[in-house]
Amino acid sequence: MRGVAYTPDGALVTVGVDGTLRVTGPPGTPERRRVLPGRELRTDPAVSPDGRWIAAVSSDPVGGDGPDDRVHVWETATLDETATVPLDDVGASSPAFGPDGRRLAVAVGDGIRMWRFGGGTLTGDRTVRSRQGGQGAQDGRGRVRTLAYSPDGRLLATAGDGGRIVVRDAATAEPVREVARRHPSTIRDVVFSPDGSMLASGAVDDSTLRVWEVDTGRLLANLTGHVGPPNDVAFSPDGSLLAGASRDTAVSLWPLDPADAVAALCEDLTHTGGPEALCADPG
Repeated sequence: MRGVAYTPDGALVTVGVDGTLRVTGPPGTPERRRVLPGRELRTDPAVSPDGRWIAAVSSDPVGGDGPDDRVHVWETATLDETATVPLDDVGASSPAFGPDGRRLAVAVGDGIRMWRFGGGTLTGDRTVRSRQGGQGAQDGRGRVRTLAYSPDGRLLATAGDGGRIVVRDAATAEPVREVARRHPSTIRDVVFSPDGSMLASGAVDDSTLRVWEVDTGRLLANLTGHVGPPNDVAFSPDGSLLAGASRDTAVSLWPLDPADAVAALCEDLTHTGGPEALCADPG
């Protein structure tokens, strides 16, 4: 298995290196599957906000005669494939629907492919080249590895080689601002908080998760605790917690409200015989 996602009604969507797309649930619904012969599904699938559509990126596992990545769209209820678009590149990843369900974006090469989406079809195909500031391409821009839409759909965050996050206008993909500092390695995952005020990110050779303020690009927090680099980062629905799933097989949770963080620290100190006096109520 290479990627997972959930539909709004709780069905589990998985994709695998054997080219199989599976939808399991909700309860009482038989498992559905679709196989792409001779293809590999490599990254997390995307589910449209209304749950009616699934998008994923496939590749030729052998390599063939040249770049052969493709983006696919299926109807969730039937798994009928409604759109397939060749990407003429390798390493495409991170498909994402806009919050209104009328846009689809994919990280591809040193840029972003964007489409208008409706009724299972993709139109208005265009490519916007990135300015990620990395070392992964001859022009020095580097590859885009991950992207995410803000909850209100106005912004699109991209990240990858060079360890820097670029916040863009979602309609044009033109840069609006960059975060103030870099990760020390390629960024694997970036995600907006539910209220759109923060971004969280994790990198491939760094066990520290970072939290950024969207409006200013400044670093808000370095979150440590993992031994290995994070594979995935996610905010809780109310934005109070950040979860990181790491290559060390651990899942860690961090409270993002300062008062909650202090309370959690004090509880740990109490349970481990630490200096409880540091947490005593001064009143």
